[in-house]
Amino acid sequence: MNEQNLKSFDSNQSREEAKKNGAKGGIASGKARRAYKNQRATLEWLLSRPYQKKGEDVISPITGKPITIGEGLTTAQLKKALTGDTKSYVALLDVLGERIQNINQEITIKKDKYDEMSEEELRAEAERLTKSMEQQ
Repeated sequence: MNEQNLKSFDSNQSREEAKKNGAKGGIASGKARRAYKNQRATLEWLLSRPYQKKGEDVISPITGKPITIGEGLTTAQLKKALTGDTKSYVALLDVLGERIQNINQEITIKKDKYDEMSEEELRAEAERLTKSMEQQ
């Protein structure tokens, strides 16, 4: 946020001036939302276009149908992730909605839970988890 562009409410400001300034902010906000929506729609359209190499559609070995640019980009990210590129892996997780931050938060919560357990409780929990994994 650009702090220089913000005008704080001032008790010297009349009700009409405050209303006028609020309307300006609302108009600017709407304009920014529309611009973002247009960019998103354009990107979605581009990602849905057929992916071509040397002027020919790339065919999916799974479906036998042409793949989209979005599918091609996902495949490229996966190939990079498989070579150990962690940024590509994080990008793939983001696509799935599995943000690393959420995973780290979950790990921290579980770690805190286990820190408070006695040795006996930890053994019982380990046994429970082992049984649940065997059932899957």
